[in-house]
Amino acid sequence: MPLALPAPATVVEILEDVPVTPSLIERAIELKNEGYIIALDDFFGDDSSLEIMDYVDIFKLDCLEGDMREIFRLKQKFSDTLCVFLAEKVDSESMFEDLKQHGIDLFQGYYFARPQVMKGRKQTRICPLPE
Repeated sequence: MPLALPAPATVVEILEDVPVTPSLIERAIELKNEGYIIALDDFFGDDSSLEIMDYVDIFKLDCLEGDMREIFRLKQKFSDTLCVFLAEKVDSESMFEDLKQHGIDLFQGYYFARPQVMKGRKQTRICPLPE
């Protein structure tokens, strides 16, 4: 499916519950060779993800579920890689500042974009089937 999207603007995310298999590694290599960006979600630095690390561009770190000391340890341990570290679920300014001081590169979370309630009526549009 990612091939339908432009490679330089598309991040293919490998979720934490996807087992790292030879076929997954082969597919990641193919996508990298096509110019796609590969992200590893909820990276914990465990042995199961070591085989695919050479093909990953972004390590996503879960800051809500993860212990911050462990996140900083992971950043330090894998700081010699060319990967970018993305902190997910950043929910406060103090968390953002701590992560930034420890060299985290990218950020996502409630702190940056709080959900907004939209008012109005939902309109349903029914599209006719082609004849």
